[in-house]
Amino acid sequence: MHGSTPTRRLWVTAVFIAGIALIIGCSGGGGGATRTITEPTPSAGMLRSLVESQPWTFNGTHGRLFRTRSYRLYTTENSPYILERLPGFLEASLDRYCTHFGGLPRPRVAMDTYLFANRGQWKRFTHKLLGRKAELYVRIPRGGYALRGTAVLWQIGPHDTFALAAHEGWHQYAQQTFRDPLPVWIEEGIATNMEGYRFRGRSPIFLTWANTERFDQLRDAEAADRLFPLDELLRNSPQNEMQEADHRELEYYAQVWALVHFLMEGEGGKYRPGLVRLLQDAAAGQMRDRLLDVFGPRAAVVLVQRDRNQAIFRAYFNDDLNAASREYARFIQRVVQPGSRGAIVEGRNPLNHD
Repeated sequence: MHGSTPTRRLWVTAVFIAGIALIIGCSGGGGGATRTITEPTPSAGMLRSLVESQPWTFNGTHGRLFRTRSYRLYTTENSPYILERLPGFLEASLDRYCTHFGGLPRPRVAMDTYLFANRGQWKRFTHKLLGRKAELYVRIPRGGYALRGTAVLWQIGPHDTFALAAHEGWHQYAQQTFRDPLPVWIEEGIATNMEGYRFRGRSPIFLTWANTERFDQLRDAEAADRLFPLDELLRNSPQNEMQEADHRELEYYAQVWALVHFLMEGEGGKYRPGLVRLLQDAAAGQMRDRLLDVFGPRAAVVLVQRDRNQAIFRAYFNDDLNAASREYARFIQRVVQPGSRGAIVEGRNPLNHD
């Protein structure tokens, strides 16, 4: 969600709700009016990523199944603009997940993504998929979720649908590929960083700074003195903030968006190697070994029991949370300084105009 219109809302991800088994295979069944989807003329980029396309039906609505190298895209959407671009966009996003933070493994099996034309179809699919546990998910006000390596989305507008696919696609990729679960703050921080993009023709250009809504929320929170202290940000999750106030949830996402930028680019890039190592360790299932090496066996157990999220930050980035918090606060002040928004609109690093 990258516009500045105040009424536009960010989606909520359900990455925090775990322990639900996936049941895939929901074609056919149900009643309802049947409508026909018009398959677009494939672009060159789409042809490069497309393996095959075939009819697919959900609940009486005809759609398409697109098979690419790494995805099975099931959709009832009929917008040529979206369908011409989405198979290639998913593949390009996956390439980015695997390379943006250093070399990360590709998934070993094709990942399933569902894009429904409206929220009603999405809700029916979610109920069929998850049964009684679907109630935890259908509360999501906008967009969709990723669960056990499958993304289930609905169309929320041409631009925002792609940003949503990139955001939830990161969760989907991490769930499918990583052996260790990431801390919530880094999981959501990276997902929000994946949202920024532009199209050049039908090919996506990814720009991590091109996210005016996250920027505007960050700037407003900083101006109102509502920023979470770093130690609190590491402990929290969007679920916690949703129980308080909607704007706090959005400010959480904005701050973890900024936190990943800080770890990538702040303080002369000194934290970037730690971020790369964290992700590589999570992919390989070696985060526990890192904590043991840094803190020793007894201390590591105590710290993880007390607060795993903070323990991981201290092990990979800075054992002095107070010092890191001051650095992070200075970074945010530089990001939101007057004149920065123009760079954000253009997808440029706002720190470069200092």
